[in-house]
Amino acid sequence: MTLIPYKFDRIASRKHMIGYCKIRGRNILLLLLPTAILKEAWPLIEPFITRLYLNCIQIGHHPRSFRSAILAIIPKPNKADLSSPRSYRPIALLSVPGKGLERLIARQMSWTSISHKVLATHQFGALPLRSSVDLTTCLTHDVEHSLNSNESASLLTLDVKGAFDAVLPGRLIRRLHEQGWPHGLVKWLFFFVTGRSVQVRLDGITGPKTNIECGLPQGSPISPILFMLYIAPIFKMGEDTIKFGYANDVAIVAASKSLSENVKRLTSTVNEILIWGTSEGITFDPGKSELLHFSKRRTEQDPATTPTVNMGDLTIRELANGKPYLRWLGILFDKKLTFKWHTREIAARSIVVAKALKSLGNSMRGAPPPPNLLRQAAEACVLKRAYYGAETWWTGRTQPDRVHPTKVEGHINYLSKVTLECARAILPAWRTTNIATLYRESGLRPPEIELDDLARAAAVRTRRLDPYHSLAWRSEWIQENPDSFKTRYAKRILSLPASEQINPLAAPKWLDRETREETLNRIHSPHGRTKQGAAADFKEFYDLLPREDIVIFSDGSKHANGSTGSGFVGYQDNRKFCEGSFALGKSKEVYDAEAVAALKGLRAAITSIEARTAMDIWICLDNIEVAARLLSNSTGSSQETFTTFRQLASSWPNGTVRI
Repeated sequence: MTLIPYKFDRIASRKHMIGYCKIRGRNILLLLLPTAILKEAWPLIEPFITRLYLNCIQIGHHPRSFRSAILAIIPKPNKADLSSPRSYRPIALLSVPGKGLERLIARQMSWTSISHKVLATHQFGALPLRSSVDLTTCLTHDVEHSLNSNESASLLTLDVKGAFDAVLPGRLIRRLHEQGWPHGLVKWLFFFVTGRSVQVRLDGITGPKTNIECGLPQGSPISPILFMLYIAPIFKMGEDTIKFGYANDVAIVAASKSLSENVKRLTSTVNEILIWGTSEGITFDPGKSELLHFSKRRTEQDPATTPTVNMGDLTIRELANGKPYLRWLGILFDKKLTFKWHTREIAARSIVVAKALKSLGNSMRGAPPPPNLLRQAAEACVLKRAYYGAETWWTGRTQPDRVHPTKVEGHINYLSKVTLECARAILPAWRTTNIATLYRESGLRPPEIELDDLARAAAVRTRRLDPYHSLAWRSEWIQENPDSFKTRYAKRILSLPASEQINPLAAPKWLDRETREETLNRIHSPHGRTKQGAAADFKEFYDLLPREDIVIFSDGSKHANGSTGSGFVGYQDNRKFCEGSFALGKSKEVYDAEAVAALKGLRAAITSIEARTAMDIWICLDNIEVAARLLSNSTGSSQETFTTFRQLASSWPNGTVRI
């Protein structure tokens, strides 16, 4: 067991603490106070709440008053049998200060779980930058790649029964110890999961307080990440299969030359999971397990003749529900990955909402809402739903480097009906109004344009994902082997120009960052002075520098043709000892060129003979934004350049690097 380097160096700033404690509406508190009172009183209670959080973290204790909850029973949608307890979702209404502490710890545990690879790369849920659509995109890409490699793929879905209710406190604590979480944190989590009590509220009636011995509160910010850590071993079972997971929804994919081999692998993996689940008190809902085979062979297209998976005593047949698709995470997968059933069903549901919206804007009866409000409602309630998962299923109208269509006319036709229905709901238009006018006057875009835009945005987003993200390293593989991947995801990635990869999780976000004012105070900059006055002050400053100090002058520029370049020159005791210039091409801006020049100049100064006698190294540049980024840790353009600069500056043993 390797101990995870996890600790709280300090509590977040006031701005972050308000975010941790702020919850809309009303909530049950220690003193039954509305949340609005807490927000108003925050300037007075901030030091006390901060001290409380610090003490709880340091001694590893969660106050008992934070473990008492009101259990609100909310019916699940589309449940026919309302007499079944499974038709209701119990939501724990917890203390707001308690949820603030839980959210504080949950954010650090989520970041640590990613950066130290505690969770599998395909296990998503309560983690930053990881959505269900990302997971379905990965799954679709892998299946398409297998089909393009003349292989068959099989998909089996599982559902953890009860989810949060199935977590046993003792087993959870053991799992956290096995994963290497520090003793102090595990001690706090022990108090969090034990000694809990609830009062059930149903139809306005609150029952007596009841102690509960197991489960995680559904409504706590830390419950999702704890549940993911609890079932983490599932995603390390079955070496010849790929496991995808989002919260309690699990999908297992096997790919080989034959469906029988896929079924053999799936059966082995799922039975290993079932045996583990029995020992851990976790059960799986057999009614939600589905099987789908993907193959290009005509003899393997009939679900009645394809092989089955034996899941314990239960036999899972392909598409046993009688429908031509398998639903997972809101996406409808069919055997040929055309997603025609997905667009057909989601368009039908969206049109129902669009027609209801149209009745609100009826200009013949009553006063309709303003068109701008109707447009906002149409985009939020109808179009967002209609375009859900487009990053996964949209291929574009044509194949890469080809002109023949990709058979997406059906998708466009279904979604065009939805969009035009929204346009008629927004505008008081005649039924005979031409389509171009409806699009122009409503401000809505045709589905093809909207889908292409969503796909491009998703592709660009991969450049701002951490290196542990499943989409990020798939993107890297595609770029390294562009001829080996012909999937719809690969098409989008290869259409992007060369660009920098940004890691937004390089530094924890919950810690206080140096403010801009604090950063600028460390820069010897000409604030509040004219250009001539600043030049005179710099000459005076330069003449007063010790003779041993090294001064690096760096700059970047951009040519009219779009090419950028940078350069530097170094002096010691008014003697030039180093210089350099670099062409950076057309993919960089002046901002990036300035950063590269500063880094190259610093590296040249540190590696020079003159650095042996130098006390300080001064980096002089004319861009205040670049100077601020050289000193402070942040994400953005030229992230690697700024990070390398700070590492070099801090590792120079002779003196200090100043800006």
